[in-house]
Amino acid sequence: MANLMRRTLGFYIPGTEIFASLILILLVGTMARNWWGRTILHNFERALLRVPFIRQLYWTGRELSRFLFRANPKGKVVLVEFPSAGSYVLGMLTAEEVGHVSQTLGQKVCAVYLPTAPNPLSGWVLPSPRNA
Repeated sequence: MANLMRRTLGFYIPGTEIFASLILILLVGTMARNWWGRTILHNFERALLRVPFIRQLYWTGRELSRFLFRANPKGKVVLVEFPSAGSYVLGMLTAEEVGHVSQTLGQKVCAVYLPTAPNPLSGWVLPSPRNA
């Protein structure tokens, strides 16, 4: 971009690349919000998903961004009384209501994931009363 500016304008302004990138991101976002832009982006996405190696990279990035930036995220942090009365543990809300458990217990129950200390990838899923 520096060479292009020097040839056309005769001078170069440092930081122009960053400004141009921000303008491009703004334009793509604006286009994506209206019907015309959604149509173009949908067709572009379909074309990307046809290319073998790019398909896996794009799909993985798309799903990761959908998970991280979703409007109504699950996994809200909650405080649960566990393992005994008076002891509390931080957990993540994974389901607002567990129907079959709620019917069995006769009260509304939600599912809370309680990670273990040394390895947070393992843990317990605890049915917890909604009012607790």
